[in-house]
Amino acid sequence: MGRIVTRGFNIMKEYVNNEEETTQALHVTEIVTSTKQNDQEGEESFLLDGRELNQLPWYSNLGDVGFYYWINDNQEENVSNEEEINEEEKKKEQQQEEVEKRRRKRRRGFYWVSRESNLLIKGGANYAYDQINGEISSFVSSFYGVEEGTDFKVAVVGLREKSEHEDECCVTIQLLSPKGEGINQQLQKTFIRECSRAVTKGAKPNRFRIGEIPTNFKGIVQTKDLLEQWK
Repeated sequence: MGRIVTRGFNIMKEYVNNEEETTQALHVTEIVTSTKQNDQEGEESFLLDGRELNQLPWYSNLGDVGFYYWINDNQEENVSNEEEINEEEKKKEQQQEEVEKRRRKRRRGFYWVSRESNLLIKGGANYAYDQINGEISSFVSSFYGVEEGTDFKVAVVGLREKSEHEDECCVTIQLLSPKGEGINQQLQKTFIRECSRAVTKGAKPNRFRIGEIPTNFKGIVQTKDLLEQWK
């Protein structure tokens, strides 16, 4: 999993009158031009104003994190043909199939995970806040017998205090109903211990509080405001 970057002819040229920000956002990599052999194997060469796509800088300020996976397009189709085909037609078909096979190649698909600002680092690995929220919510529901969204809700943030390279997982639980309020004391006494036993490494809580979770009018957690509450 890593930062998603992009490049293309639809990407901006620069931040107006801001060379420093432009330098941080746009990164020029080594130019590798297409070869005749690559073109024959299906590598496409895009041109605009005399420039190739691989001559353009990468834009790295998207702020999104994800990973890519391979989509294999090089799958042969099984086609049955009962009609007789003469040798000349067979030869032409075979040649055409060989051309198509060379043109086929693996493609990358991209899976969006989270915003870069909504990641918690533990043990050198990145964990999305949403992933941890879901895991902890499932634990609270099953262990304490309450319903997420009706009786409680969870929001986590990563706070870097003891180490420059690892975040503490700070968990806020907001109790929403009388049934939720009924587990208040039990949460205070047992949550960190029991949750740490039940969840994966990235979701193990280091700090815990019961309180209000700041959200906007759409109900989306305001991460910056929540982080300030922990400082």
